[in-house]
Amino acid sequence: MRPIIASIFVIFLLSGCVTFKQGEPLKNGVVSFLESEYPQYSSHRFKLNKVVELHVKPILFNKIKEFCKNKNAIFEQYTMNIGWCISKDKIPLFMMYKSYADPDLGTFTIAEKQNYISDKDWIIYSKEFYPYLWSEYNKRER
Repeated sequence: MRPIIASIFVIFLLSGCVTFKQGEPLKNGVVSFLESEYPQYSSHRFKLNKVVELHVKPILFNKIKEFCKNKNAIFEQYTMNIGWCISKDKIPLFMMYKSYADPDLGTFTIAEKQNYISDKDWIIYSKEFYPYLWSEYNKRER
């Protein structure tokens, strides 16, 4: 019986009938903004360690860039598949990338720190898990 229930659950998940909302996004962060302003274009939200990931439709790309600009931060897209928004104090506000699930969902991923994570811990975490972004950023800082 369990395999049947699991199969039905997976079918609903993949068809978009079930939307997950895990993790605690920042109150004034990009994930909360996108979920409240554009719920029709944002789908699954997952928590992974210190990160909240939201899968969003590409139509929101310019809104995401504008959000970054309104935060007085720097938006950088290094390749078609990865970019971020980083404050002038060198604190990443969010990262954008294609995850393994995005091609099937027709989305890309926005990742930001969870509400209870300190800036210091977030910087350490981001340097460990997003070294490419820091490497590219540091090249441009020179």
